[in-house]
Amino acid sequence: MRRAKMLGVMIACAGLALSACSDADGDTTGGYTAGEARDMSNSTLAEAIADTDRLSIMADAMTRTGLVGVLEGEANYTVLAPTDAAFEEASEQLAQAMGSEADGAIAAAVLREHMVPGALDPASIREAIKNSGGEATIANFGAGTITFSLDGDTIVARSGEGPEASATSDVIITTNGVLIPVDAVLINADSIPG
Repeated sequence: MRRAKMLGVMIACAGLALSACSDADGDTTGGYTAGEARDMSNSTLAEAIADTDRLSIMADAMTRTGLVGVLEGEANYTVLAPTDAAFEEASEQLAQAMGSEADGAIAAAVLREHMVPGALDPASIREAIKNSGGEATIANFGAGTITFSLDGDTIVARSGEGPEASATSDVIITTNGVLIPVDAVLINADSIPG
């Protein structure tokens, strides 16, 4: 019952997310100052990922697996995008799987663990955390859920029992969602076939 309540809160926030992206003067974006967030409201999520240098591993894997097509459409998504450094630090097997033509199914599964429905900017995520008593959970497009919490003012995400990842401050708002770079991969790297 608690999980259903948290999912409801997150889904309700999704509808409000893009309206919370900036104030009337454009001084803030989702709780971050304008200097920390990029407004790419003329670009899709797919374009934003491709245009962000430190997300090249994710961009290449999105293209190779065909998931880039999902992020070019009209539906809204939030992508918690591990940086290149996060993939490289996770494990050698994971880094190889993300870059291998032969491991496309593994790469797609990893990517889906980092995608949720709706445009959830940091302000709406924080509000959902507050309304849920410290943690808010939403189903991802993989095999489970992502649970959001706060460490001070930093948003922390966890997929199931996997590792935690902290959101970086350079959130990107696009035409069809929100891109939140994170500093870790949200899966247990030792679960990747070697």
